[in-house]
Amino acid sequence: MERINKMKVIRDYIIITIGVILVAFGIQYFYAPNQIAGGGLSGMALVISHYVPALSVGTIVF
Repeated sequence: MERINKMKVIRDYIIITIGVILVAFGIQYFYAPNQIAGGGLSGMALVISHYVPALSVGTIVF
């Protein structure tokens, strides 16, 4: 029983990690070059990065 729960947790973390990588890829290669500000924190980071070019989008989101 314990092993099944550990495998489920590991699988969940892998799925979350893949999702985060896909979102980061989308922001870096689609939103930022085309200056499209989506909703939420990433959109706000793109706007701030536009006005303060010394800060990267990743730094602001972090």
